[in-house]
Amino acid sequence: MPLRLDVVLCQYIAAAGAAGETEAWRTAAEEERDTLAALRGRFVRENEVVFFEKVPEKPAKKLPEGKVIVAEIDPVARVQLQNLFVE
Repeated sequence: MPLRLDVVLCQYIAAAGAAGETEAWRTAAEEERDTLAALRGRFVRENEVVFFEKVPEKPAKKLPEGKVIVAEIDPVARVQLQNLFVE
């Protein structure tokens, strides 16, 4: 099961509150938690839309023919190395 950042952050906030952290810190952490929860919700919805769309069987229009845009060439050795190791 993947680690959920919002759950971990919530547990951390609760533990910090018990440890006597300041109210300003707690407010900032709660704002960040809410922002992360909202972003996570948005990403979950976008993920559902993208990965659950039906893929069309055939394209509506005919696909263009492929073109060769490069040519194959034989490699040419510029320098012939006799011995790579110095003795």
